[in-house]
Amino acid sequence: MLLLAGVVCVSTGALFARMSSSDPLTTAAYRMTFALVLVFPFGVRKLCRECSSIPLRKLLLTFSAGGFLALHFSAWIYSLDYTSVTNSVCLVTTSSLWTGLIALIFLRKEPSSSLFWISCFLGLIGVVTLTGFAMGDNEVNLKGDGMALIGALCMAVYLLLVQGIKDRISFRSFLLLCYSSSMVFLWGFVVFSKSNPLPIHELDWIYLIGLAAISQVLGHGIYNWCVRWIDARMVALSLLGEPLGATWLAWIFLHESIGIQQLIGMAILLIALSLPSIQHLQSTKFSPNEN
Repeated sequence: MLLLAGVVCVSTGALFARMSSSDPLTTAAYRMTFALVLVFPFGVRKLCRECSSIPLRKLLLTFSAGGFLALHFSAWIYSLDYTSVTNSVCLVTTSSLWTGLIALIFLRKEPSSSLFWISCFLGLIGVVTLTGFAMGDNEVNLKGDGMALIGALCMAVYLLLVQGIKDRISFRSFLLLCYSSSMVFLWGFVVFSKSNPLPIHELDWIYLIGLAAISQVLGHGIYNWCVRWIDARMVALSLLGEPLGATWLAWIFLHESIGIQQLIGMAILLIALSLPSIQHLQSTKFSPNEN
């Protein structure tokens, strides 16, 4: 139920980010800054009590997670300027496939389902179908789709890092440290790229606050809590609802249409991303009774 609530909140992220006229890096930086302001009162006391007992390795992993979270938001919000909400959100949710592949290659952790490789194959077909219309002369869409895939890869690394931090540090302390480091990275990106550090229009402030409060604090806050107790690959799979919610919101508020080829690619991709959970759900639902 918490993951479902997280999906609903996260689905608003693409809408707020697209409606904001600010620079993508500035949008990402304010998102994390406002999110940090909102969570600070709830975590500062806990962090002060735990600070001296947190191992250095956990601190380094937390700061690294903040860096990859900053890269994820930078790449993903940037992609929304060059491709549709449907393409951007669908491609960024391929983080579940990247999570499984990275865990297998670098952590020697076998996939939780035998359907994982079938999922990877179908996922590749879905990505090619979804982005196929962007090949050729339309380099703008191709650029946006590529940045969305980079955002997915960064999110996969972030989820795996969070999975390895859950011991010896509380959720509130982790969230405060991770958001702080992510904010520092993002403002560093803004300064380095010489982006405009201020929102362009007054309404941008409303969109940025909504992006931080609803999409980040509530949506990603729920994901961060759940990933500490649930396999990172299963949490990543719960993101399947985000493309549907984001596409629906973009259709209503942004009047974005979706073509047949995009619809087919989206369907293939969602099927591919859901396959690894089938065996997991069956094994947990039908377990032998023990005497």
